[in-house]
Amino acid sequence: MSKYTTNYSKWDDLDTDDSDAEPPAPEPEPEPEGPGWRAHADPVLAVKELSKLVLSYELEGVFDAQAFDKGTPRAKRALRCVLKGNLARLNATLAWGAGADADFETYIKPNLTTTECCYVLFRTKTWALFVWAPACHVEADAYLATALPFREALGGNIRIPNVFSWTKHGDVRLDAMVTDAPALSLSAADVEGAVSAAARARGPAVPASVPDPLPPMSAM
Repeated sequence: MSKYTTNYSKWDDLDTDDSDAEPPAPEPEPEPEGPGWRAHADPVLAVKELSKLVLSYELEGVFDAQAFDKGTPRAKRALRCVLKGNLARLNATLAWGAGADADFETYIKPNLTTTECCYVLFRTKTWALFVWAPACHVEADAYLATALPFREALGGNIRIPNVFSWTKHGDVRLDAMVTDAPALSLSAADVEGAVSAAARARGPAVPASVPDPLPPMSAM
């Protein structure tokens, strides 16, 4: 045997049968969240001056996950968001409670203070955006001006049909447009403006008010 030849005979006695191996430990089930807001330490990204509104990864991820978390311990009633320049961050989450009215009166309304502005994404059968911008606050104008771009960044009025702006505590109330909003399932037959059932069978339904996408640049 050449001195440059590797001797693999030492591998012959290796036990490759893992049938007697211990099974992996099961992952623990997530515990239901307790009542009240749960703070989120959404990291502030080291970004340069942003020219347009950007969502933090955690905010975007938690918001999108609610499409799959309905009826699970991870379901959220509300997401509280704040601005850091042009970066929208997740500040806290509120677990799904017994009812929209009770959750609003217990956890939303009492936690709006004149010392800070915020966005509250509130969920019933669909999402609503509450803009809390107390008139005396230095950042009130920024929150009001960014509300619609914030909604667009999260999917627009298809996902968040109702937006309410409040500048004083007397404005704060849960409107019937939120509590009575229909479920925004794009495959539901009763969604206003949705295409017919025959068309839905060919793919996801899109409200008729949504314009057709622009053709690719190569076709222009």
